[in-house]
Parts: sequence; C-alpha cells; structure tokens
Amino acid sequence: AGAFGAAAYPMQHSLEPESRFADEEDKDAGLLPQLYASRIGPRSQAYYLAQFKRFDALDRSLPSWNMAAAFFTLAWCCLRGLWQEAAKYLAAITAVALIWWFGLRPAMPAAMSLGLGVALWLAAMAVPGLLGNGWYWRKVRQQTLQAITDAPNMAQVHSALQAQATPAHQKLAAMLVLALP
Repeated sequence: AGAFGAAAYPMQHSLEPESRFADEEDKDAGLLPQLYASRIGPRSQAYYLAQFKRFDALDRSLPSWNMAAAFFTLAWCCLRGLWQEAAKYLAAITAVALIWWFGLRPAMPAAMSLGLGVALWLAAMAVPGLLGNGWYWRKVRQQTLQAITDAPNMAQVHSALQAQATPAHQKLAAMLVLALP
C-alpha cells in the first residue's frame, strides 16, 4: 500500500506523451481510470469516470448532481453497493419525518406545515443528489486500492474489480426497493 501511495500520481496518467492523444476521452488511458472502469462496469461508466477524474485531481470529492441518486436514492445505493450510506440516509429520513409528523406539523398552521414538509422533502432529494457521486467515488477508490494490494498482478486486479461491478444481489436489492412503493 505504501508503494502505491508513492506512485498514485503517475498511475493516474498515461506514460505516453500528451500529443499522442487526439481527443479528451483518450487522455484517460492511465492505470487508475482503467481500474475504475473495471470496477464501475458498463452502466454509466463514462459519466462516473468523468466525475472521478475531477475528484482524483483534487484528491477529494466535490458536490455534483446525480439524478439517479436524487430521485431513487435507496435503489441507487443498493445498485452501487453503498449499504452504509443507504442505512444512514434511511435513518436520517425516518428521524426527520417522525420529528416533522409528530412534533412540528401539529404545532404549526397548515400552510407552514406544508411548506416545511416540502422543504424537507426537497432537502431529502438534494443531499444524495449532490453528494452521491462522492459517496460512490470513495467506495470505488477504496475497493480499487484494496484490490491492488491483494492481487499479485494487474490482470487479477481487473478481474477482482469486474466481479464487484454490479453483482446480481445488488441488482435484485435495487429492483426490490423500486418495487416497494
């Protein structure tokens, strides 16, 4: 892991000269984006690789809009394997909804109660919509670094990451969450 930390920057960039690349998409030929691509899988790969490129350049995530994370938060978290984030989100939403329903709503006039409810609902969509890409980047980055330390060669790293891309149980969990309403 220590050797990887020292080589993190060169791994993100190709060893080929920049003039070789004709367009921006070919510039992402570095090792880390290739490993990310193996981990992400084919679904929305170009979108996430562009987001992850920005995050890697700063070594931290930034707020960026993810429509699926905003409108289908729990299903999106299940599909992407973000179990802890889904649990935290569900706990926070449940707590806020109970506080609003039993504490604030009865104590306010109807119009104010409705306005506060709508504002809380919008916040419940905005938070995962803006932070979801960062949640996913941290998960993919952690799994990628772990695969690098565990596997003896790059072919096995790629195959280990491809196996984690979207297992059947994650797809099933996402479909079940979508079917709940």
